[in-house]
Amino acid sequence: MQADRRPIRTSRDYFPLLDLLRGLAAFLVVLEHARNYLWVDFRELEKPSQAIKAIYFVSHFGHEAVMIFFVLSGCVVGRIAVQRCEQGRWNWRFYLFERMSRLWIVLLPALVLTAVIDRSLVAWTASTSFVHSGGFANIQAMPISGHIGMTDFAGNLFFLQTIAVPTFGSNGPLWSLANEFWYYLVFPAIWVGIFGTMRLGARAGHVGFGLVVLWAVGPAIAGAFPIWLLGVGAYLLGRDRDWNPHLRWTGLGLSTVCTLAALAATRAGRLGVWGSPLIGIGVAAIIVFGMNVQLPLTVQKVCSLFSSFSYSLYLVHLPLLTLMVAPFIADNHARLQPGAIGIEALAVSMMVAYGVAYGFYFLTERNTGRIRAWLGNKTGL
Repeated sequence: MQADRRPIRTSRDYFPLLDLLRGLAAFLVVLEHARNYLWVDFRELEKPSQAIKAIYFVSHFGHEAVMIFFVLSGCVVGRIAVQRCEQGRWNWRFYLFERMSRLWIVLLPALVLTAVIDRSLVAWTASTSFVHSGGFANIQAMPISGHIGMTDFAGNLFFLQTIAVPTFGSNGPLWSLANEFWYYLVFPAIWVGIFGTMRLGARAGHVGFGLVVLWAVGPAIAGAFPIWLLGVGAYLLGRDRDWNPHLRWTGLGLSTVCTLAALAATRAGRLGVWGSPLIGIGVAAIIVFGMNVQLPLTVQKVCSLFSSFSYSLYLVHLPLLTLMVAPFIADNHARLQPGAIGIEALAVSMMVAYGVAYGFYFLTERNTGRIRAWLGNKTGL
């Protein structure tokens, strides 16, 4: 069956609050990596001010920010399967074409950029180990020279990082892209299997396929799938819901406070394994109550801008930071105290990473629709 290519987006399908959350999550990831690269560990600080302590506190939410990305992804991508199944126009070929083109148009150039940067650093510097973030507000040496072969490149291109190969070179954030891709397969398989209109045997096959894939990818990826599903649940609960204004803002305020409290408690080490699920629940509640909230036009434009290239930023920021700082702090040496020079270095490195990532987006991600249309004409999709 030929998929209906008409857009499914309606006036209620664009949620400005999701742009705000996506932009903030991307900022937290970049901030953590830049601060870990450039500044000494907290225990090495020399008489830190309260402001510096606050920066160290806020700049260690990178992992939690990825959990926020998972919830947002579940809301946005899960919606596609839900809507198309409800409309009786689910088509695997068209769905996979959309998802793969969306991912690869940015991922392939990002892997090439990572390879160029990492191979250049290995050639230019005496060390083959470069810093990456890890542990509690620490950085560690990582032998990237052993992670930049063609097998690693191909494995990351086909989303096998953390399953069959390591993340490619210095691009540690690629771990979460494997999660995302396999969730893109598992959820629609199970959803269509349960709610689709095909014959019972085909539906059972869909559910079985989804469960087998979830088992095959391993406990690390499967274990975070419920957090991704929270985004689907948020969409189902929040779509087309006209909240009483008082209830909406009360719910939005409480869910925001609870999410911030969960973030703070997680940062303090008080929630253990429950930290990510509780943060996910809080973000899902924010989406439920805030899904149809319209932000002021200026705020909406800013959020839309930073959200638009968040995927590109996520995929290229760490190799860019590595290029800027690894020659100076290879093997965990020569990091800065957060004085005037340290603050300036942090600000400049982040601005460069954002600026280059936006240029990368302009050449790749921004043209997704155009490239997808060209490929669709060539393949008949």
